[in-house]
Formats: sequence, structure tokens, C-alpha cells
Amino acid sequence: MKPSEEIKEKYGFESMKEVSEKVEVHPNLLIRWHEMYPRRFELVMKGLVFERILNKYGVLNYENDQNESKKP
Repeated sequence: MKPSEEIKEKYGFESMKEVSEKVEVHPNLLIRWHEMYPRRFELVMKGLVFERILNKYGVLNYENDQNESKKP
């Protein structure tokens, strides 16, 4: 399965671009991790899913915290 397909079907994200922005790496690096370091790719994806679940239930509000720290 291609990394973009796996991101959508297995992990429920919209696109490779969405994931690359959340992880702050270039999409090509995600593709390389998928091919050469599948365990790393899997752990990163599971971390994003876990973060999404925590945000959903208000346990972790990482995205809002990050945006507030960027304000002047």
C-alpha cells in the first residue's frame, strides 16, 4: 500500500500534506520513512492518531497551545 493510501485508509487523515504539516517534515521524507523505516512511519502515524483523540476529548490541546505561543 502506498503511504498516501495508508494515511487515508488506515489512519483516517485527509492527505499526505495534512500529515506532513502536522509532523513538520516534507512529504518526501514521510515517503522515505514508509519505505526505509516502516516502524518509524507507523509510530509517527500512531502518535498523530493518539494526539487527535486526546484533542477530541480535551485532554490535550496542543494545537491551541502552539498557536498561542506564536502570538506577539
